[in-house]
Amino acid sequence: MIATLKTMLAQRSALSKWSLHGLNAGMTILTLVPFAPSSLDNWRMPLIWGSSLLLLASAAGMAEAYRRAKQV
Repeated sequence: MIATLKTMLAQRSALSKWSLHGLNAGMTILTLVPFAPSSLDNWRMPLIWGSSLLLLASAAGMAEAYRRAKQV
């Protein structure tokens, strides 16, 4: 497993790169939502849903990048 992860990171494919960015962005948004000002209350649930979907898509992208690296 470690060798496959190293291979995945060494390939630096766009899929793994954007998946890591998506995971980072989704977690950042979910972390900051509770501290949002009250003027953003109408946007709270759409932000939570959007960042959750982003995390799900990013995790699927990382799984696909891992699968591709494992085949090499």
